[in-house]
Amino acid sequence: MTHSTDRRHRSPSPPPKPAKRPPKSPPPAKTKAAAPKKADASAPAAKAKRPAPAVAPRTPPPPPPPPPSIKLREVGQRLEAIEPKWASAPKTAPRAAPSIDHLLGQLRTADPSAREAAALALGETGSSEALPALRGLLEDESKPVRSAAAISLARLGDRALLTEMIKGLTDANPRSVAGSAIALGLSKRPEVVDPLLAAFKTHNNAVGAAVASALGMIGDTRALGPLLEALKADFVPTDACDALGALGLVQAAPGLTKALKHRDEKVRSRAARALGALRRALADPTAREARDKAVLALRKLLADPSRKLRLSAALSLHELGDREASAQIVSVLRGG
Repeated sequence: MTHSTDRRHRSPSPPPKPAKRPPKSPPPAKTKAAAPKKADASAPAAKAKRPAPAVAPRTPPPPPPPPPSIKLREVGQRLEAIEPKWASAPKTAPRAAPSIDHLLGQLRTADPSAREAAALALGETGSSEALPALRGLLEDESKPVRSAAAISLARLGDRALLTEMIKGLTDANPRSVAGSAIALGLSKRPEVVDPLLAAFKTHNNAVGAAVASALGMIGDTRALGPLLEALKADFVPTDACDALGALGLVQAAPGLTKALKHRDEKVRSRAARALGALRRALADPTAREARDKAVLALRKLLADPSRKLRLSAALSLHELGDREASAQIVSVLRGG
């Protein structure tokens, strides 16, 4: 009994108290940045700056080494095949040009076609930075690469190469003369016109065609008379027509209009397109008579049996502002 009574009157033990969390450590006290010390007024004043030492005058850099020898025959074989493309290639939408550093890097690749493409692209940049690398390519193991370098050097106006090309106009090999003429035309330098006109006094058709194309690329008015004389004499008439159209002078219109009656269909077609290229010159009010004669002669070609000739005439009439030309173009394209 005693044990039961004691068990009944014994109070239950209190629940255990939760363990106390350790106190948080106080945040570190922020230390203030030490204020800059004030300059002591008693300190001596700073010393004056010493004058810069005199710079010795720079000695001029040594002249560049002479360019490698240019094999004119190989350049000529490459250049004479591109004469119509530079003057009459259709203009496309502009694209982002690769950087010069990228193109210079492509010149060191093992792929000859990549080196050739890079060399031609450097000629389009107009930058003199590419001249040393292009001169080095004149001794490349690949003939197309060497010729591409020569083309770009001509376009960039490399004096050494232009001198060599002017000498090449008197070479005994017609292919070399033709290649030199195209290179000079690509340079578009006015000082090469007189040597080209001298080379135009030839009886070789390949040389004459190349020189005519070169004169058209440059666009110098000094070429007008010799080109008209060549067209009249039936010497490289198709190339003379192209060059006259490239000059863009109204004085060429009568000769080109007369060439629309040439016996050769190709000459008539080139003369028609050249008249269309004179649209700006013939738009002048003072050139109204020459324009009216050209338009009348072009309209007669719309009845020619040759579809190509009809299309050339219709396109030029459209460029000259003829209102009925658009319908004629559609008719020719549809086979009419």
